[in-house]
Amino acid sequence: MKSFKEINQSEVARKKLKSLAKSSNLDLEFVALLANYNWDYDPIGRESIGWVQKEQIDSEQLTKDSELIFEYLGLKNDLSFDKKYLKEQIVSSHKNKNPDKLRENILISGLEKNYCYLSEYSTYHYLNNLSFEKLELLDYKESYDNLAFIKTLFKKLFRGGAVDRYNLFYCYCDLCINLPYKEVKQSEIINWIEILLKNINNLDSSATLKSLIKSCQGIIKGDKYFKQEILQSLAYSGDLKTNKIDVSNIFIPEFRDVLSNHFYSNEWTYPLRFWNENK
Repeated sequence: MKSFKEINQSEVARKKLKSLAKSSNLDLEFVALLANYNWDYDPIGRESIGWVQKEQIDSEQLTKDSELIFEYLGLKNDLSFDKKYLKEQIVSSHKNKNPDKLRENILISGLEKNYCYLSEYSTYHYLNNLSFEKLELLDYKESYDNLAFIKTLFKKLFRGGAVDRYNLFYCYCDLCINLPYKEVKQSEIINWIEILLKNINNLDSSATLKSLIKSCQGIIKGDKYFKQEILQSLAYSGDLKTNKIDVSNIFIPEFRDVLSNHFYSNEWTYPLRFWNENK
């Protein structure tokens, strides 16, 4: 097993991290600090080695790197991860988010494959109609530490909450922790949401969820997983309509275990897994 110091040391890994930092609009050193505790981009053949194992992590280095990460975030290394505190922070942060700014950022996300901006937009709308009591529906472990915090922040960059958004701690990290984004001026922000929805509305009656992915071609960047997450986020916000489901007056996590009759549709989240049943 590789030592901790050997993780992400290849030229291939450096290029991957540089690309991730650029698409995330974050500093390379910050992204590398998170990645080293999560994903080893050094290749075996053509594939990355994959998830970093707990046995590889150097505890002394973790202490030092945690300080650097908190410094990047402008925070003291004394955050509370108590359940009550997390719920209070999420309720407050959700209330104070600017929906117009989140929408501007998701438009940038689609053009840059920025999972961070996408995740913030998704989580905000996923938690619409929240209350302190309703947040009890989200999953929560009894203990979180600095390593869990670092791992969760990386998941935001890595996959935008695709399989993590049902977790209270992820929602806290997503909505309440301000990442140190670089100031980047966009010469033009294209409203690709409008273009995409027109494409989808023009699909015929035989269209499937895979047809939604195809509708994204030439409009937004990213692979099929990124496009799927974009589409699911638009369903959370109500832009992408699902027959007979009005997301404006429900708390989506209450329905996350409601399954479609179409087996493969359940690889998508509620409510979009029911889009096939419009047909």
